[in-house]
Parts: sequence; C-alpha cells; structure tokens
Amino acid sequence: MVYHGGKTDGRNVIGIEVNAFEGGFDTAAKQKLFAGFTEAVREAAGLAADELVPVYIVLRDVPPENWGVFGQTISLNDLRHPPENAEPV
Repeated sequence: MVYHGGKTDGRNVIGIEVNAFEGGFDTAAKQKLFAGFTEAVREAAGLAADELVPVYIVLRDVPPENWGVFGQTISLNDLRHPPENAEPV
C-alpha cells in the first residue's frame, strides 16, 4: 500500500529491487530497464495502455568489491568476458 501522511490511499503497488554492478548501466540503459519492467507488470496485470502502472523500481549500483560469487569477488568485466570454456550458471 502507498501511504501519504500516515494514511493509505488504498492502492496496492509492486516493488521491484534490482542490484547491479556499479557502472553496468548508464542512464539510458536504466530507463530502458525501468520501462521494460513496467510494461511487463502492465501486461501481467491486464492494465490498459493509458492506465498508470503501480510499480516502484529501485536500482542499486553496488560496488564490485561488494559482490561475492562462488566464494570470491567478481567484476563486471568477468561477467562480460567469461572464459571460453565457462559453463552457464
């Protein structure tokens, strides 16, 4: 529910949280991501194109040293350029 001044307006909202590597998304890419998530929620909820979609999205840019994968840190470059023999996770 969304609250204003301690009172709810009665509308349910969907909250989406995205954790991303710091520097992995520029402003245009973030906007594209927000639009894509919003459109997916619109379609799933059956909302018309002219209706507001009750979705709040928070994207957190997380510094690379704060990512732990398989017991070690990983960089954005590691994800973008994995070894040729790496198996998908």
